[in-house]
Amino acid sequence: MSSSFLVASGACISEAQYWCALEKSACPVGSTFVTVRELEMNYKDTEAIECLYKAGRSVPMGQCTLPEDKGLCTGDKSNCGGCFETAGKCFEPNNGACTLEAEENEDGSFNFAVFGLCVDPSNDNNEGHCLWSRNECPSSYVWVTPHIWLEDTNNIEDFCTCDKVLTGACRYGNDFECAVSEDACEDASQYIGAKALVDMEPSIICHLCDGLDLPDDAYPVTQDDQEEQIVEEENTVSNYQQPKDTSAYPENAISLPTQVLSYLAAAGACVTDDKYWCALEKSACPVGSTFVSAKKLETEYADTPVIQCLDQAASLPMGQCTLPVDKGVCTGNKSNCGGCYETAGKCFEPNNGACTLEATESQDGNLNFAVFGLCIDPKDESVGQCLWDRNECPPTDVWVTPHVWLENTPDVEDFCTCDKVLTGACRYGNDIVCAVSADACEDDSLYIGAKALFDMNSSLTCRLCDDLNLPNNASPVPQQQQEQQQQQLTSSSEERKTAAAGACVNNNEYWCALEKTQCPPGSQFVSARILLAEYQNTPVIGCLDEAVIVPMGRCTLPSDNGLCTGHKSNCQGCFETLGVCFEPDSGGACTLEAT
Repeated sequence: MSSSFLVASGACISEAQYWCALEKSACPVGSTFVTVRELEMNYKDTEAIECLYKAGRSVPMGQCTLPEDKGLCTGDKSNCGGCFETAGKCFEPNNGACTLEAEENEDGSFNFAVFGLCVDPSNDNNEGHCLWSRNECPSSYVWVTPHIWLEDTNNIEDFCTCDKVLTGACRYGNDFECAVSEDACEDASQYIGAKALVDMEPSIICHLCDGLDLPDDAYPVTQDDQEEQIVEEENTVSNYQQPKDTSAYPENAISLPTQVLSYLAAAGACVTDDKYWCALEKSACPVGSTFVSAKKLETEYADTPVIQCLDQAASLPMGQCTLPVDKGVCTGNKSNCGGCYETAGKCFEPNNGACTLEATESQDGNLNFAVFGLCIDPKDESVGQCLWDRNECPPTDVWVTPHVWLENTPDVEDFCTCDKVLTGACRYGNDIVCAVSADACEDDSLYIGAKALFDMNSSLTCRLCDDLNLPNNASPVPQQQQEQQQQQLTSSSEERKTAAAGACVNNNEYWCALEKTQCPPGSQFVSARILLAEYQNTPVIGCLDEAVIVPMGRCTLPSDNGLCTGHKSNCQGCFETLGVCFEPDSGGACTLEAT
């Protein structure tokens, strides 16, 4: 037995205006996203409450902007096939010509949104689920973008229109609100993905919209875009994007790079006034530092110690997958952790001190080294490419995470080690600098993905590192993790560890806190890990040992008898009211341990 519901719209609210929106990423700068649940509770007497009933026609969709997508309307850039071939602009959000449900134009044509299809490659009939974005599709499945159907069919029934799209939901205790992503939920809720929601017992099915009544000849391309593309095809030569076959272009239409600065991915740096850390991309930089690309290091930091980072990519700290299914493998991106596709919680620890890109020998003689994912074309499963992360893998290919090999083979040759990983590159005019992602490039450069770079010219192959000389019995699981797992298998007793507190910090004050939601406005949350790494010589370091005195909240309704606790979901009364049921800061009356 299952229950079926529809997605409702939240709102972006500023002091004088509001806009209906399905998730906070659609809100303009300066506005605040209000969830469906909060609209129902706090905005009943305002005009914004109308958004609850306007998800279909009043919420603008985005539009794919590259030629191969033919101007398709959709809600997320992962539904645009062209976005997987360029790091440039490929999607225009909140396009006024596009809405979720069908809008009829003056000439009788229709504008409406279409979405991607998630297909299990082991299923012979190629059936799948229509989903809001690729993030909802498991890594082992194939993601099919709508432009594929444009090439093969004119039948609207073959497209993923909003009435066929399954969505997830925000869970508030025993209540569910259908939602397109975690970005549509409140911090205190749990987001459950579309497929997980269907698999629940009893299942809950959320659809993006109700049935669409479209004529059989309706076509999901905006009329203006159809006319523009006809003109472009008749009168212009395509600009350089990332050609798959350079022979298809006029001899002078493409200027291939004449100089290759590096065949290996070079590290940039995270820089503050008095410190620096070597890093492959800006997402690895600590708060308060600025990322400097490898290109900029060469041109502006040649006479500083930071220049050493160019040759230190191999010694950079990697992250570590933290869930049991991944057995503690070291890697550079969370998309290489199989467990990350099974939870919305913590599954990856970045910049782990036990992990580096190339192999390092521990005191007991064991080797720690990073491994990565494999991108496989389901049409030829015997051939695949090792890549930095899933974003480099086309949506029609299957992404295989390293934990799959851990189950089937002990041979290190079967793993995607850094010497086998292809990377992309930042293009600066005719110069190429190998890079792991667009996040490693300057704003004025063009990032070319690993597969597109390889297809341009085989002489431009970029790899993550040089050859590794590993013994055949090397294992990509840190020894400490192996020993911990063995203890878990052979003993029912577990090592007990306690949560360490972080801190809320502003210019001249700090408060110990277990999570960022406890921080007052104007302060910044510093995790226990950053405290240990960057605050050892400050008074704030004392928070690491003061978790037991961190103030707790208190349940405020009579049924809970004033219980002290850390979260409102532990208050029974909160499941019986939409009003105030929990006081997050009890004024010191409640602490973690007994007082």
